[in-house]
Amino acid sequence: MKIRYWSVILMLIMIFIITIVVLFNKRTSNICELHKELYFDSIKNGVVIDKFIDYSNHSFETIVIKDGDKTYRLLVVPDKNDKDFEFLNINDRIQKHSNSFNFTVNKSYQFELMIDCEFDII
Repeated sequence: MKIRYWSVILMLIMIFIITIVVLFNKRTSNICELHKELYFDSIKNGVVIDKFIDYSNHSFETIVIKDGDKTYRLLVVPDKNDKDFEFLNINDRIQKHSNSFNFTVNKSYQFELMIDCEFDII
């Protein structure tokens, strides 16, 4: 079997492209880093504005919360907060104190985002 010159060049180009994509794809490199701002901020009048499964990001269950001019993306931890994701609905009211992952929904239902992050308190 004879290997053609153009097929070797094409394979090298594909390997290069795949390497670039893998090196620069940082979507969920660190779940703690993605939730750091949410941890430190308090949410007083948050509203769930979107809820979806992000298939392009490892199928994370995602909740989008709007509080004033800030928007937070909450990635639900698989197997730990699934029931909380199912419980939440669009237009639910969310509250949270600063320096915690404890949320109150509609002043009645409470849940904690179950990720283990160690942040230095500012």
